[in-house]
Amino acid sequence: MMSIITLSLLLLLVVHFASSMALTCSNSTTISIKLDWSLIPETDLYYVAVVDSFATNRIVALQTTQLPPLLFDDLLPGRSYNFQLRSHDSTTPSIVQGWRNASAPTTLNVTCSTRSNASRQVRFIRRAEPNILHLHAIEIEWGTDLSFIPSDVVIKYKSCGVEDEAFRTRVLKVADPKYKTETHNLYYYEINGLEEGTCYEVGVGDGDAVRLRTLQEGVQWKEMWRSSENINEVDFLENHDTGDLKSEVAFLTATNDGSKQFFTFDKVPVSKYCVGHIKLNDEYAPYTSCNAPEAGSRNHPSNPICICQVFVDRLIGHEKKEVFNELCINATYYPNNTHSDPPCLCERDGVRSKYNIPQQSERYVGMTPVYLPYFYYQIPQSTYPTGTILGYDYSFPRNGSCPEGAPVGTQNPFCGLPCTWSRSQRVDVVYGSELLVGGWNATFEHFFPMHEFGPNITDQVVQNENVFKEVAPQKLSRYMTERCCGC
Repeated sequence: MMSIITLSLLLLLVVHFASSMALTCSNSTTISIKLDWSLIPETDLYYVAVVDSFATNRIVALQTTQLPPLLFDDLLPGRSYNFQLRSHDSTTPSIVQGWRNASAPTTLNVTCSTRSNASRQVRFIRRAEPNILHLHAIEIEWGTDLSFIPSDVVIKYKSCGVEDEAFRTRVLKVADPKYKTETHNLYYYEINGLEEGTCYEVGVGDGDAVRLRTLQEGVQWKEMWRSSENINEVDFLENHDTGDLKSEVAFLTATNDGSKQFFTFDKVPVSKYCVGHIKLNDEYAPYTSCNAPEAGSRNHPSNPICICQVFVDRLIGHEKKEVFNELCINATYYPNNTHSDPPCLCERDGVRSKYNIPQQSERYVGMTPVYLPYFYYQIPQSTYPTGTILGYDYSFPRNGSCPEGAPVGTQNPFCGLPCTWSRSQRVDVVYGSELLVGGWNATFEHFFPMHEFGPNITDQVVQNENVFKEVAPQKLSRYMTERCCGC
């Protein structure tokens, strides 16, 4: 029988282990909270998520990191946040799946608060031109309390994460009209002479500093949206396809939850990524179909592969009939006016196979247009009678990905060559259930088996785009401030 002393020692060990695994908060400001935890064995990546509650664990936004601690910023002053830590098992083949603590124990959850804004203090700082990034300058604007009109203000800035570096400062006479915007108590300034591709902590007066970044030469930043497949969790980008907002809305509308082939709509997380990438000779690589059912038994959702762009994806992009004739096996037509979904074969080293992809697609982001009406033409045409470009889909090869938090050009850990695309560490999330509450039209139209024409869902896509544009920003604004892509 176990002795009382032995039992007591075991209980102490359990308590010690639980406390060592705890997620803790420190250094709260009005806009950020630093979180820390102990290293977890056999872990290659962590993320800390803001969740709406520990009962639902629905993510608002998350930030990834390879090591603690993590500074979670872009928060709102004077409010409480529920944080949850997840760790990724390093023995699994990719970060698509293998995240531990799906039902996190209480030691991996923590609730913390940001400080409230003091009166007569800067209320916010943001990039003045969110869609214009510079190599050597950051343009900011800031607001003050409406009752407070400063005469002088100190602009301060330094490199991110360098604790012993002093802020560099510039004193402005804000009465000068060049610093004043047309909006009452809203001011503007350009900090120039900065290093390219560098993160800076930028502050105004007594206000807390925000992290902003200068542009890296040759790198373009784009917002991408992705609906997770085969799992009700954020599944990231490596060897995955994604799209801009409009094309992702079209994909979601066409899929909804009728077939449940990829997901159940009310449970699916739809994640917004910010990706910096370079092109090869100023052109996107040919698009590849990743994690596709057409890949058959060679594809595993936990470690997806990308293959030669498939028949359906080519139809969605209005590929010309002549290209189909060159690359794809002829479709089989049946008496009921339906037809097959034949494979398309890419050639490498004299061999044609659906498992081959173009050489440039192995490391560079691929792109294909998405047309409205979405997937309406289901037989290849030499010229498509109608159709307007709605948006674009993108493919992200694992062999082009940058290490966590690293800039484009860093060595890729899988192929050893310079990486060509880098995912921002912050990811914003909205769920299908939240879109449904916001008015999403979940009518499901059948696109398969394929006929000459599919259903025309243009009106439904436009309706759902409006819902998406309202629901996703409103959810985020209740918890955080919007961050422009590349900032």
